[in-house]
Amino acid sequence: MALHEIWPQAPLYTSVYDPKKAKWAKVFNVIPSWLQYIPFAKNHHQLLSLLTPHAFRKFDLSQYELVISITSAEAKTLSLPKNVKHICYCLTPTRYLWSQKANYEDLGLRGRILKISSPFSRMLDFSTATKINKIISISTYIEKQVYKYYLRESDVIFPPVEVTTEKEAIKPLINNYYLVVSRLVSYKRIDLAIKACEKLHRKLVVVGIGEEEASLKKLAGKHTVFAGHLTERELAGYYMHCKALLFPGLEDFGITPLEAQAYGKAVIAYGRGGVLDTIIDKETGLFFHNQNETSLIRAIMEFEKSTFDSKKCKINSEKFGKTNFKRQFKQYIEKYMNEN
Repeated sequence: MALHEIWPQAPLYTSVYDPKKAKWAKVFNVIPSWLQYIPFAKNHHQLLSLLTPHAFRKFDLSQYELVISITSAEAKTLSLPKNVKHICYCLTPTRYLWSQKANYEDLGLRGRILKISSPFSRMLDFSTATKINKIISISTYIEKQVYKYYLRESDVIFPPVEVTTEKEAIKPLINNYYLVVSRLVSYKRIDLAIKACEKLHRKLVVVGIGEEEASLKKLAGKHTVFAGHLTERELAGYYMHCKALLFPGLEDFGITPLEAQAYGKAVIAYGRGGVLDTIIDKETGLFFHNQNETSLIRAIMEFEKSTFDSKKCKINSEKFGKTNFKRQFKQYIEKYMNEN
């Protein structure tokens, strides 16, 4: 949406488009690919990952001077004339081909298909990355991943995080608790937060839903509360009244640590990934350096002996606001186009 505010006339090209699910996109002139006409594509587009690169390559973008792809997968596989510049805002190198290849290949039939097609798909993905004029990474962690997998230098512009803390929050009935706000999926490592808080006899509120919900509830004891899906006002209340946010997963960037800081709350986070950009260690949060229960317990105990300034947390979160992003991104694009 921030890019739409910079270039409101620019259309949005995408593989498939479901107006009901992507309501945010209604402000765009959305142009879907031929995959849109496959009956199940809107709801199961992930099954078409082998066809998606071809769909993006079939777009005729020759009328533009510049194309910006925003992607973690196939949207960068464009076929462009030499006079059309391509800048990729890279959310992450394609996970199922690189950093999480083994995990994806364990996913039943789709995994077996990915395993067979992987050598060709990796070659295409790497070749595509070499042809992009400029790559912008969303964090210094992704900058390193881009170099690791694509052998490309990239620049870093952090994505915008807008938190409206003035909304009328609904105060939760629970108090003196730690908070997790996340999809309940395995790589988020919510299990570590539950185990640590149960062992320390600390209250924990888990906000979110996902495929791991049942197994996490079995793991939880009397100190853990699952709040499920919340309204914005309810979530604001949980942020405002928590002791700190627990963030035990490895993320490419991570939005919730900045949301917590916007409410003046410190974050206890696993010290890898995007949080190294968004949290100031021992000032707006604490890092634990081994992704296990013991390391997190030590960090919680250290946090409880420390003092954190809520104003510093809020000031840090403001650096990642939409205004800064729009200014940086627009200046970057204008500078590149003027020089080329």
